[in-house]
Amino acid sequence: MKRLSCITTRSRPWASPYGETIDPFPMISCHREELRQVMLNVVRNALDAMPHGGTLRLRIRTRKDWMTRRNGVIITVGDTGRGMSAETRRKLFEPFFTTKEATGIGLGLWGCAHVLTKYGGRILVRSSGKQHDPEPCLPCFYPF
Repeated sequence: MKRLSCITTRSRPWASPYGETIDPFPMISCHREELRQVMLNVVRNALDAMPHGGTLRLRIRTRKDWMTRRNGVIITVGDTGRGMSAETRRKLFEPFFTTKEATGIGLGLWGCAHVLTKYGGRILVRSSGKQHDPEPCLPCFYPF
């Protein structure tokens, strides 16, 4: 397993361990701790979906929002976990909905959706409901 550690600044591009140079992204307007909490919740859920290991993918890119036509950053978190049923996808962002009876209270993704909406963004879910087919993911959109 390769370890990827990236530190970026606004003023200079950084090089990934795979040899590509990535330009810094424009600044997004949000509270740093709220962004950290959103990413922590989404990544933790992806890791929980892979109790026996797997692959976690993070993709960050600039994008024009297809609904509002605003420019922003989309952060996509994907995993090779067990997938989500249609019922789970429908309830995913409802308060107190959880699939982790022993450890979850069901406020993590609801809180993520609330934070993103506050800044004019949103969070979506894509999952076929089958493990690895295609990779379930949660794209988070933050406008510039």
